[in-house]
Amino acid sequence: MTVSDYFDKLPTSWKNAFEDGNGEFRNFLGEIEKIYQENPECTPKKEQIFRVFELCDFDKVKVVFLGQDPYPNKDWACGLAFAFGNNEKPQQSLANIFTELELEGFSPKDSSLTGWVEQGVLLMNTSLTFVPGHTELIQKWQKHTSRVLEKLSENKDTTFILLGSAAQKAVKAKGENVFKAGHPSNLYQTAKKYFFPQANKTLFKRCNAFLKSHGKPEIDWSRTK
Repeated sequence: MTVSDYFDKLPTSWKNAFEDGNGEFRNFLGEIEKIYQENPECTPKKEQIFRVFELCDFDKVKVVFLGQDPYPNKDWACGLAFAFGNNEKPQQSLANIFTELELEGFSPKDSSLTGWVEQGVLLMNTSLTFVPGHTELIQKWQKHTSRVLEKLSENKDTTFILLGSAAQKAVKAKGENVFKAGHPSNLYQTAKKYFFPQANKTLFKRCNAFLKSHGKPEIDWSRTK
């Protein structure tokens, strides 16, 4: 199957969010298909590029948890931002996210993060593929994923967790439903640009408080599977 074939399997609501009406997105998928055929190091696997949209219905998204691009490791990238496809012990960014959650009183265990997606957490990257030597694809993807993010932001009850400057630049929405923090990578910790907010500004508890105030169930951040 081609990348376009996998896209065609998505629910109509997601396809409408991606489609630009002039065929440009379809042409872009053709470009991605060609690159995947030529470069075995692309991540994630072709069938997982749109995985998060298969698992989370458009109308059931409560939280958009936004990253930048997939892991460059083929064993890790799985179509869900920050999640680990091989379900091994979380490393790098996810390990730091789990540390933050534990400080807030949650106890996440499983690194697949499918339990979050089932609760309406869209673990989305602004670029849905990582291709060595093709950094230009990041901006090309962002042109199309920004359209999806704009559609999602039309629902004012949808919350956004934006980690790092790339994610924050990708979302135009502003207000009490938008939560920002530094990127949880080891690089940022080394540079002393801490991801962890102060105790009175806990990221995930504030997100849950917003959901509760708008009549939506809180996310059980301990339920990762």
